[in-house]
Amino acid sequence: LLNQWAAIAHPGATRAMFLLWLNAFTVCSLLTPSHADSVDIEARLYRDADCFERAGEVMLLDGGCYANLYSNATKAYSVRITGFGDLAVQKFSLFEYVGTCTKGFQFNTPRKLKGGKCERFLGPYFANFRARQRSSVCVGEDCSTLTVALQQFYSLAECGGLATHTFKYPLKNACLRSGNGTQAYRVDASYKSITQIDYLGDDRCKGSLTKTYIMTNRRCYSLYANKEPRSFSWTVEEATPATRRGATGGSRHRRSPWLVLFAILPLVGV
Repeated sequence: LLNQWAAIAHPGATRAMFLLWLNAFTVCSLLTPSHADSVDIEARLYRDADCFERAGEVMLLDGGCYANLYSNATKAYSVRITGFGDLAVQKFSLFEYVGTCTKGFQFNTPRKLKGGKCERFLGPYFANFRARQRSSVCVGEDCSTLTVALQQFYSLAECGGLATHTFKYPLKNACLRSGNGTQAYRVDASYKSITQIDYLGDDRCKGSLTKTYIMTNRRCYSLYANKEPRSFSWTVEEATPATRRGATGGSRHRRSPWLVLFAILPLVGV
């Protein structure tokens, strides 16, 4: 034990041990789960072809399958980002469907839309599209306000291993197209309970024949015992957790471990 303390007291040994600790620290930091950055789509709606008379706005999930509430020509639509970058180079594709958002129900060739331009949308509406970042560190007007639920399926029991399939649903009570009608999702104020309402045989999330499911955030559910998938889970991705933490006081802020690391580097001569 005395020999170990003597080695630690030696400056060279201190630096060597620190580098070993740094190695372990880096690996642990890289393996720490984090909220993945995503990009959503903001559509500002207008009643005229010059996008002058404002009619509202919607925040859309990239590739989400939405019920077409703007026109009777089709039953569903989906907007997908096809070009990233500054607003001038952002590009989108608008798909329309006569059923669910699958290729077999695609209504026509997708329309190509440019970010920041006044584009024809659905029904009598025009829209101005732009990409919005959704991230745990995004703060400000350019951030997405969309809260999303991830439904993930696993080949192993108790949600073990990597997810084999992941599905995303917006939690703003938006009307989504489903296989047998429409559905909507929402989350409670505590972000603990997810509610799914299926509107059977209805195209606009207004029918009286419904089924309601309530799921718990970050809970693993068992599915099949003798075949895949054996389990699945629901996880809520908050729209602006960084902003929520800032609004509730400093006790919830976490100091970055990298700041601590850089602060002690000079002390050990590295």
